[in-house]
Amino acid sequence: ALTITSGGAITDSAALSVTGLTTLDASGQDVVLDTATNDFTTVVATAKNLTLRDANVATLDKASIAQDLTLTYGTGGVAEGSGALLVGGTARFNIDAGQSVALGTQSHQFNTVEVSTATNVTIKDTSTGTLTLGASTLTGDLSITSAASIEDSGTLVVGGTTDIDTTTAISNVVLDDAANSFTGAFTFANTKSYGAVNITNTKAAAGGNLTLPRDMTSLTLSYGNSALNLNSTGAITADTLTVTSGGAITQSKTLTVSGTSTFDAGAANNITLTKSNDFGTVAVTSGKDVSLTDANAIVLGKSTIAGTLDVTAGGAITQSDKLTVSGTSTFDAGAANNITLTKSNDF
Repeated sequence: ALTITSGGAITDSAALSVTGLTTLDASGQDVVLDTATNDFTTVVATAKNLTLRDANVATLDKASIAQDLTLTYGTGGVAEGSGALLVGGTARFNIDAGQSVALGTQSHQFNTVEVSTATNVTIKDTSTGTLTLGASTLTGDLSITSAASIEDSGTLVVGGTTDIDTTTAISNVVLDDAANSFTGAFTFANTKSYGAVNITNTKAAAGGNLTLPRDMTSLTLSYGNSALNLNSTGAITADTLTVTSGGAITQSKTLTVSGTSTFDAGAANNITLTKSNDFGTVAVTSGKDVSLTDANAIVLGKSTIAGTLDVTAGGAITQSDKLTVSGTSTFDAGAANNITLTKSNDF
């Protein structure tokens, strides 16, 4: 075993090999043990910043790091210890692409987490602040459980599935880096209401893998290289909805959106939303053949449609802005309801 207590920085000038417990106590100071051939077994640390490198793999059993944590392992992954990792700044995990980060059990507290490369990453964060995901590349699965909001500060590349859970209601999930790529199923835990949900995914053919929250304040989806199906474990409710896709936009569940819903599928792709929806205002930035169904009244916002427009409503059909429709427009409000489309339209 090795125990070091210091009122100043702790560094190394040669390799350290410790078969038992290494205890590093340097509160308010930096600990930098970055010799490539270091070989630790289990480490407990208190420091301002901790940089730890191991030629093989070590268990960071528990740690209290005021600012940044950097772990670099030569052959293994990052596994749970007997206690929590408390990191006030950025936790960086540099491991072999074939290894995993498994920190989903203890009551860890993170600010920002970055994983250079890995197979699977599981993170549990119990802090009350937003969990930020830095640039990370995974060949396998990503599972994040956070007590508060989740956001990204760099590109996330996930080759497997993505599971998101925020344990506090009305937390935001904003993963909107322009180059994000999520290949497999992308799923939200549906045990509570969410705040703003904003997902960008550049992966082709990924839009059928999304299971959305049932209830959220706002929903923004950008799937520029894929068709997109709006799906959840039940009816989907939001105050506002913005959907951009590189293919058709469809739905598997009913949509209830009290504010404005904006859809952009491109002029060559259809938008088919024909369940018993309840929209406030619907605007189509671009689409080919557009079919909309509303169980109640519907307001049509500014829309440019390259093909046909088919609107069926259980109440009045009105508009708040100009409609431009290159093909045939069909409106069905039922015998008892008015259709009022008196803007400077181009049918």
